[in-house]
Amino acid sequence: VTGAQVSLRFIVQQALQDEGGSSYIGAVIPESNNPVHIRNNMDLFGFELSDEEMKQLKSATKPGAKNRDCD
Repeated sequence: VTGAQVSLRFIVQQALQDEGGSSYIGAVIPESNNPVHIRNNMDLFGFELSDEEMKQLKSATKPGAKNRDCD
C-alpha cells in the first residue's frame, strides 16, 4: 500500500463513514500518466484503514496540528 493509496482511501473512507453528512468531503480525482500509478490509485477498496489509523489521520489533518507523524 502506497502513501498515495492511504491518502485517497482516507478521503473515500471518511465520506463513507460520514452518516450524518455533516462534514465536507472533497472529490477524489487522482492524476497520473504512469500506468502503474493509475492502477495503484484505483485499488482503494482492496484494504481498509482501521479506526485508530483514521483517528490518527484525522488529527494530523486538523489546522494547527502539531503531530504530523502518522506511523
